[in-house]
Amino acid sequence: MAKRPPKKAASTVRTAAAEREAVQKSIALAALEKVSKADGCRDHLNPGSHEVEGTFAGEVDGEPFAYKVAGDLHIAPDGASSKSVAAPPEEVLAYCLQYVPKTKRPAILDRLPKLFTENGQAMPECDDERLLTECELLLGKLRSRTQGTKRGTVSFSRRD
Repeated sequence: MAKRPPKKAASTVRTAAAEREAVQKSIALAALEKVSKADGCRDHLNPGSHEVEGTFAGEVDGEPFAYKVAGDLHIAPDGASSKSVAAPPEEVLAYCLQYVPKTKRPAILDRLPKLFTENGQAMPECDDERLLTECELLLGKLRSRTQGTKRGTVSFSRRD
C-alpha cells in the first residue's frame, strides 16, 4: 500500500495569511515613509518626548488593512559639531604663484592642464621626492576647524 502524503497543517494557511499581512504592512509603511519624507518638516520637531498613538487604516492592493502604532517619539536636542577642512587648493596655488614672476605665470597656468590631459587626466609624477614630501606635510598643516550644528536624533520607542 502506497503512503499517503501528509495532510497540510492548518499552520500553512496561517503562514500564508501572515505572509500576506507582512507584505501589506511593508507596502503601507513604505508609502508612509515616502509621504513623511515629502510632507514632514524636521524643523517642526522640537526637542523632547511625545506620546504617539494611532492606526493606519485603509487598503493595500484593494484589500483592507489596519496597523496600530503606539509609543513615544523622542527628539534629542541639536548639538555642536566640528570638522577639519583642508585649505582650498586654488587658494594655495594662487598664494604660491604670487611669488612666481608675472611673466612666467601664464606659462605655468597653460602648461598644467596640458600635462594633466597628456597624463590621462592625472597629474604627472613629481621627480623630486623631497619636494613632494615637503608639500604633503605643508598641506597637512593647512587645515582649519569649522564649527557647525548636528541635528538631534529622532527615535521611536514602541509600546505593545
